[in-house]
Amino acid sequence: MFGNCLTLVDFGLKCELLEFETFIRLEHTPENAPDFRIEDYARSHPFSYSEDESPDLAAYILVELTPELSGDAQTLLLRHALRSGDAVQLASCLYLQRETGQRVLFAAFDERLNNAARAEGLTLAPLG
Repeated sequence: MFGNCLTLVDFGLKCELLEFETFIRLEHTPENAPDFRIEDYARSHPFSYSEDESPDLAAYILVELTPELSGDAQTLLLRHALRSGDAVQLASCLYLQRETGQRVLFAAFDERLNNAARAEGLTLAPLG
């Protein structure tokens, strides 16, 4: 039911015919996201990186999904009509920017998510 609504109705009366008239507007925006190769060891979680990859990973920070961050994500989800994973990504970047006091570059291939990041004061990383 991702992105859909479900409504349950309990009618108190019986009838011979019940008709529904529905109008739908679809917005189709195909993404040309890069096709990243996934190593076999990384196809299941959790996994660990090899020791020789440690220098490359030193620049990355792991953000724990705390109740506070989850609450921030929920606020962003409602404010910008985001998907839940996108809201967590955005909340994590905002958290890092707030905690480190440094500019955090935001990268996504989703226009709605990029617009939300821009509206929240993040700088978008140039892609492609």
